[in-house]
Amino acid sequence: MVTISAKARRDLEELWLHIAAADLVIEHLEERFLTLALSPQLGRIRKDLWPDAYCFSTGKGNWRSHFLIFYRIGREGIEIARVLEGHRDIRPDWF
Repeated sequence: MVTISAKARRDLEELWLHIAAADLVIEHLEERFLTLALSPQLGRIRKDLWPDAYCFSTGKGNWRSHFLIFYRIGREGIEIARVLEGHRDIRPDWF
């Protein structure tokens, strides 16, 4: 038999909400990928990272943080290279 306290149930509910929020963040990012595929020049060029690199900031939106989408433009669309939390120091060797 297993008994779960009220506090443990709240812990599980908070965990579920955190995971559900992560799903929303991923959906938001995937929507931005589609936007960039339609208008790839929305990002800014970041040749300091690697040739033909672009970076697009998602802005804060509904979350406490924003994300940076790093990509390059190809003949058949865009290639997403990295998706990083916006407050991180970005280093060229990550690409």
